[in-house]
Amino acid sequence: MAIEKYSLKAQEKFADYLFTVAGATTGSLVLTILLAPLGYVAGALMKGEQLSLGFFSEVTPTWTVAAFLGLYVLVIALVVALQNNAMKIYTRIFPDGD
Repeated sequence: MAIEKYSLKAQEKFADYLFTVAGATTGSLVLTILLAPLGYVAGALMKGEQLSLGFFSEVTPTWTVAAFLGLYVLVIALVVALQNNAMKIYTRIFPDGD
């Protein structure tokens, strides 16, 4: 996208937006990783089942785990790309005066 044709203020707002999207994506990913085990515990408590903390050992390395890890890495790569693009815009708008 040729962002240079827009005003400096519009470019700055777009860079802010990129940082916002990167932050929201990171937050969503972290919350998902943290809330999944809590959901397991809450579900077991609601059903009145005894908690077995060995539920992680039940995960076998299948294509599902590989797909999850691939998606996780893809999201992290997206966040890094968004932050890099925002920093490039900021650097172009506000260059350091050496």
